[in-house]
Amino acid sequence: MNDKSYENSVLRPLALMLHTQLSELKQLDEALQQQTAKTKEELSELKRLDEALQQQTAKAKEEQRRADALQQKLEAILDMEMKMIEREQTTPPKRR
Repeated sequence: MNDKSYENSVLRPLALMLHTQLSELKQLDEALQQQTAKTKEELSELKRLDEALQQQTAKAKEEQRRADALQQKLEAILDMEMKMIEREQTTPPKRR
């Protein structure tokens, strides 16, 4: 088939339309692949940030637990001191 007969074919407009659509689909596919790669990178970053947040949360909970335990110990010591002071005030002085 020669080039002239192909140019005059009734299928030429359809072929041109299909070619245009194929080109557009290729562009859309490339854009979609780029967006997919970007989304994967963002998801990876979010996972990394989530892990870091979970570690910080666990660390903060542990620090709070330690702070609570130290506060209880401090309160116990203060309570013992108060009881010692009360005993000293209520017991008569020792005679020599």
